[in-house]
Amino acid sequence: VAGIGTSLGLGVLQLTTGINYVFGTNFSVAFLQMAVIAIMAVIYIFAACTGVHKGIKYVSTANMWIFVALMLWAFIFSDTIFILNSTVSGFGEYLQTVVSAGTYLEPLKASGWIGGNNIFYLAWWIAFTPFVSLFLIKLAKGRTLRQFIFVNMVAPVIFVFLWFGIFGAGAISSEIAGSGIADKIAELGTPVSMYAFLETLPWKPVMFILGFLAIIFCFVTQAEAITFTAADMSCTSKSTGDDDETTSPAFLKIFWGVLMALMAYILIQSGGL
Repeated sequence: VAGIGTSLGLGVLQLTTGINYVFGTNFSVAFLQMAVIAIMAVIYIFAACTGVHKGIKYVSTANMWIFVALMLWAFIFSDTIFILNSTVSGFGEYLQTVVSAGTYLEPLKASGWIGGNNIFYLAWWIAFTPFVSLFLIKLAKGRTLRQFIFVNMVAPVIFVFLWFGIFGAGAISSEIAGSGIADKIAELGTPVSMYAFLETLPWKPVMFILGFLAIIFCFVTQAEAITFTAADMSCTSKSTGDDDETTSPAFLKIFWGVLMALMAYILIQSGGL
């Protein structure tokens, strides 16, 4: 619950910063954060209550296609050769340094980087392990072992390399060309980084809309899965739906969904993300 609270909180910061940046508004940050959390909570609780093969399936599928559209657009209209060269180079460097970087703890001089990044992210994702494992088991029903491994382990890793290669290298090439992305990040913080990059691409209004939807669906997809799984872990008696899907009562999903939304809001307000 605390892990998804952190995830939701980061998403809310990205959305609220983006709203004021894209539309040139000056809404109260606290009001926007509360409104965005409430809207996202309604969406993911509703999706969780409808089950894996209904709401969760549709939101996740929409999420995937939005990310693919953004990635292809950025690849085509950024410096494509620079992106290809940088992604291949980055992949090679990753293979060379993944073990040393993953085990380095700054024994001589503590800069704070390891604690604020490597250890933070490792602890964050380890916290999700029980939930994600149980949710993936639900998704695995009716699939072969080959399908399960490819869809849940191989394809996401490939996508991560492509996404960070295209958006990372695309943003770097835009910055080199004088777009001023770094200046905007320095002024408004890291949540504005994606919007500053999308601003450099053609069809800027469409890109902003897809960017907003990508953030919303990304965090809703996580939250609905955790809500669904937490509810199943919290009861021994489950009902079976029309599609033979065993599921927990709706009130448990509402309880966990609201709790995660409150956790996100508390973490933002306390500065504890």
